[in-house]
Amino acid sequence: MNDGEGVVLRPLRRQGEVEMEGRGALLLFLLLQVIGFFVLFQLIFTSTASISTEKKERLTYLLWQQELPGITPWLIQTEKMIYFGDELALMFSLQEKRGNWLLSNLPGFPLMEAGWMEEQEEGEYHHHDETPTLQEILEERTAIPLDKLKIIVGEKNLNVEWERDKNFLSKKAPVFIYHTHNRESWFPYLPETTKVNQAFHPEINVTLLGNYLQRALAEHGIASLLSDIDYIPRLDSYKNSYAASRETVEATLATNQEILYLFDLHRDALPRDKSTITINGKDYAKVMFVIGAKNPQWEQNKAFAQALHDALERSYPGLSRGIMVKQPHEGNAEYNQSLHPQLVLMEIGGVENTLEESYRTLDALAAVVAELYWEAVPVNKNGGSAQ
Repeated sequence: MNDGEGVVLRPLRRQGEVEMEGRGALLLFLLLQVIGFFVLFQLIFTSTASISTEKKERLTYLLWQQELPGITPWLIQTEKMIYFGDELALMFSLQEKRGNWLLSNLPGFPLMEAGWMEEQEEGEYHHHDETPTLQEILEERTAIPLDKLKIIVGEKNLNVEWERDKNFLSKKAPVFIYHTHNRESWFPYLPETTKVNQAFHPEINVTLLGNYLQRALAEHGIASLLSDIDYIPRLDSYKNSYAASRETVEATLATNQEILYLFDLHRDALPRDKSTITINGKDYAKVMFVIGAKNPQWEQNKAFAQALHDALERSYPGLSRGIMVKQPHEGNAEYNQSLHPQLVLMEIGGVENTLEESYRTLDALAAVVAELYWEAVPVNKNGGSAQ
């Protein structure tokens, strides 16, 4: 024995000190619980709407992943999270716009944007990430010919072919319109089709929307380039659609340096009650903006989408369903938006909307695009762009 040489002896802790530390930890835990329930009840009792089953299931997963102590199991058991989930989207969008110290600093309660934005309505799925088989898309389907339909929007009879002013459209165009999923169609024009994965057609499809948007922009003095390339024959898988359209975007940008805005037009898979709004007695197809967070500069694209959304809200409240930010693990989540900071994917209506409803929306969209464009671009004395 060396009489304890080299051994450091520490005084025994008093029982009171141990008890005090235990009480402190307990008080801290209780304080966090109180703060958590305060936030919870604030959200529950200010709720104004319910949400879809898919959003409930998704938020269940997110909440379990984040493990809010003592709150998550209670939410699920009492099914209160239907309301909690709906307000979660609203509160986080408010946090993003105005800042919310409580939600930002509550331990174990990080920002879970996960694509939820203010005024967004989540459907069963969205067609920009849908993966039908090429066989389903290429199947022959009966469609109602356009010349059999009387499509009138405002004073425009759309059965009369638009005579493009080639001189005007040959100007330096600041807008490029294209369609990654160019064969997306609608149930009203496919009388024998009832499944979303079969709502495709080689002629009656979203390229009609691009054609109409080009016309609507021209009415505001804005020239645009339009691509109606059919990507389907060149694909080995529908999942490769964005790789195919990327080549189109790259080639267009390489030869048209003046392009400011790029719009990839789709139609969503939502049912009519989720994709339609009535404004001044007329039905419109709602629009949703989709941003991919896999793009390193996605916030720039989102800022442009936000400007479009805000402009629509001022003139056509409720027409925009908001902005969906797809996280890197959700589908493609890039959508070629890394090629340009003002490239936006837009879902125009759903599979049950009509062309008239979609065209009304494109008229509204063209008006707000023109508003943003003419505010940003200097105008010369002759009323034209100084570019």
